[in-house]
Amino acid sequence: MPIFNCRYLIVMLVVMLPACNLGTEPPTPPATLEGGNSTVELIEDATNTPDALPTVTMLVRPVPISQTIAGLVWHDVCAVPEGEVSETPPGCVENDNGYSANGILEAGETGIAGVYVTLGEGACPSEGLAEAVTNDDGAYVFSDLESGTYCVTIDTLRPENLALLVPGAWRAPNDDGELTVTLTSGESKLNANFGWDFQFAP
Repeated sequence: MPIFNCRYLIVMLVVMLPACNLGTEPPTPPATLEGGNSTVELIEDATNTPDALPTVTMLVRPVPISQTIAGLVWHDVCAVPEGEVSETPPGCVENDNGYSANGILEAGETGIAGVYVTLGEGACPSEGLAEAVTNDDGAYVFSDLESGTYCVTIDTLRPENLALLVPGAWRAPNDDGELTVTLTSGESKLNANFGWDFQFAP
């Protein structure tokens, strides 16, 4: 039996490899990793040498678990002191009736729990797709959404919201308690916030 010199055997293998049938497609990676929050991609990295083998590289990239619309319903505070006011109080804007909350979420302002929020398909006004209730921090979330346009609404006259919010008024994102949100592929909107100015609270 002939004895091969290892040095020449390695050279022979390297020379023969480019002639092997490598196929036109790289191996198919698993769709997701454990936890469902990452994808694995196989990328064929060409080299500058014409007869060199391509290098297959595995990349792990985080992706959102699902497309989501989420936000906070918060107490937009405008504390107007008693007596004559010489300048606009912090957190307030001046209007025809005096002062109101400024519609900006600021440090120290708290969420409102127990508010019913609805989701509808298409631009506002629209309801009937889903419903959520804000938690103790005033936060709500709609997940597992497809790409498209949605309407997030807080109906002030709904009995549960009426008892909780009125009297008062919306200051953000507008004065009607509605927000149209459009999600593109892979996108989430996590700051769909609503600011409520209680009439008889600072």
